[in-house]
Amino acid sequence: MKRAIWAPLLAGLVVFLALVLPDRWDQVQPQILLQVPLELPVLVLLFALLPWRFTAFAAGLLLALLVTLKFADMGAQQFLGRPFNLVLDSHLLGPGWVVFAAAAGWPVALAAAAGTVAALGLLAFVLVKSMVVLARLVAGYRRVTGLAAAALTVAGAGLMAWPSQQLVAAGTSRLALTEAETTWASIDDLVAFGAEAAVDPFRAVPPDQLLSGLAGKDVLVVFVESYGRSALDNPWYADGVRATLAGFDRTLAAKGFAARSGFLVSPTFGGQSWLAHSTLAAGLRIDNQRRYDTLVVSDRSTLTHDFQRAGWRTVAVMPGITKAWPEAGFFGYDQVYAAQDLGYRGLPFDWVTMPDQFTLEAFDRLERRTPGRRPLMVEMALLSSHLPWTPLPALIPWDRVGDGRVFDGFAQAGDPPDVVWRDPGRVRDQYRRSIEYSLSVLASYIATRGDKDLVVIALGDHEPIALVSGEGGGHQVPVHVIAGDPAVLARLEGWGFTPGMVPAADAPVWPMEALRGRLLAAFTPAGGMAAVSRSAP
Repeated sequence: MKRAIWAPLLAGLVVFLALVLPDRWDQVQPQILLQVPLELPVLVLLFALLPWRFTAFAAGLLLALLVTLKFADMGAQQFLGRPFNLVLDSHLLGPGWVVFAAAAGWPVALAAAAGTVAALGLLAFVLVKSMVVLARLVAGYRRVTGLAAAALTVAGAGLMAWPSQQLVAAGTSRLALTEAETTWASIDDLVAFGAEAAVDPFRAVPPDQLLSGLAGKDVLVVFVESYGRSALDNPWYADGVRATLAGFDRTLAAKGFAARSGFLVSPTFGGQSWLAHSTLAAGLRIDNQRRYDTLVVSDRSTLTHDFQRAGWRTVAVMPGITKAWPEAGFFGYDQVYAAQDLGYRGLPFDWVTMPDQFTLEAFDRLERRTPGRRPLMVEMALLSSHLPWTPLPALIPWDRVGDGRVFDGFAQAGDPPDVVWRDPGRVRDQYRRSIEYSLSVLASYIATRGDKDLVVIALGDHEPIALVSGEGGGHQVPVHVIAGDPAVLARLEGWGFTPGMVPAADAPVWPMEALRGRLLAAFTPAGGMAAVSRSAP
C-alpha cells in the first residue's frame, strides 16, 4: 500500500522538477519550487483523453529532450553568450570536447563524456518511467482526473493573463516553442544569406585603383585570440591591460609609429574564431557554422581577394591549423602557413601550438625577408591568449627565438590547466597575463622588425568565455590600426577612432563586417569607389 502511494508522488515530483527547471544557471533559485507548471495539468488531461501508454512514452522522451536542451542552454550561455541552437550549434559538440580535454586532461574528458551519455540515458529512462506511473494512475480515474485537469488548465491559463503573477509558469512550453521558431528562422536565414553573399559591388572597382592608397605597404591583419573589450573595461584586467597598451604607445612613438583605435562587434563569443575571420574577410556577418559553410562554397570575394586583385601577395599565418583546411582555397591566399609549416620544434603550450613570438618571427623569416618580393597582405592569428591560458611564455630577445626550443622551459613551468582551472581567480589572472603577453610581443615585433611601409590592423576575434569576461558581457572587441607612414592614418580621419592604442569609452563601435568596406573606401580613390555606386543594386 505504501509503495502504491509513494510511487506516483515520486513520479509527480520528478516531472514537476523537470518542468520548472529553467534554462539559465542564474535562474536556478529556490523560488522556482513555488511555481505551478501549466504543463502538468495539461499532461494529466492528455493521459485521460488519449491512449495512456503511448502518450506517456512520447511525453517522457519529449520532456527528456527539453531538459537536455535546458542544460545545453545553460552551457551555451556560459561559453557562447547565447542559448543553444539545434541547427547552428550541433557541430560544436566535437570541437568543444577537444578544447575541454585540453583544459581538463584526456582522462577527465573521457570520463565526462561517458558520464554525460550515461546521465542522458538515465534522464530519459527516469522521465519515461515517471510519466508511465502517472499515466497509469490517471487511466484508473479518467473522468475525475480529466475534469480536474481541464479545470486547472483553464484556471492556470487565465492566471497567466496577468503578467505580474508568478504562481503559474509555462517555461518548458515556451522553450519548445522558441526552439521550433529558432530552427525555422535559422533555415530561412541561410536562404537569405545565400542571396546576400551573391551581391558584392566592390568587384566593380578597377584593380589599378583598388587599395592604391596602401601601395607598397605590407598590411598585416592580426587577430589576437580572446581579446575582448572586457580586457580593457573589466576591473579584473583593466589596469594591467591598459598599462600594457600605454607601453605599446610609447614603443610605437619611439620608432615613429602611431595608432588609431576603436571597437568592432564580433559575430561570436567565447570561441569559433573562424567566424570572426570570415566575417571580416567577406564583409558579411558570419555568426554561425551554417553561414560559414554557405560562404565557403560561394563565389563571394573577400578582403584577401581584394588585395590579391590589386597586386599584393596574400598570405595566411595560422599556427592553430593542425589538420587539413580545405576552406583555405575560398579565401584567396597565395600561401598558407599552418602549424607544421612554420618550423616550430619546441614543446606546445597545452592546446596552443607555439608562442606568438615564434609565429611572428617565423612569418618574418619566411616572407618579409625574401629579396625582391611583392608587398604582402597577411592574415595572422596569435594564439598565446587562447584558452586554457596556461602555461604562458615570456618575451625574449628576437635573435634567440631560433626553432622555438628556447621556449621549452616556459612550456613546462607552472601548474597545468587541470590545476589552474580549479580556481576561477587563477584562470582570470592567467587570461590577463596572456593578453598582456600577446600585445607586448606585437609591440616588440613592430619596433624590431617594422618600417614605414608596415601597416598593422590588430583586433580581437571575440570575448573570452563568460567565466572570464564576466556575466552579461557583449561581443565588442578592440581594433587598432598601426602605421609608420602618417599618410596612412590621415586617410582614417573620418572614422573617429581614438589616437593611440587605448580606445576611448565613446570610440566608434562598428559591426566587424563593416571593416572590409571601410578599408576599401578609405584607401581607394573616389573614382574607383564610384564604380561601387554604379554597380550597387
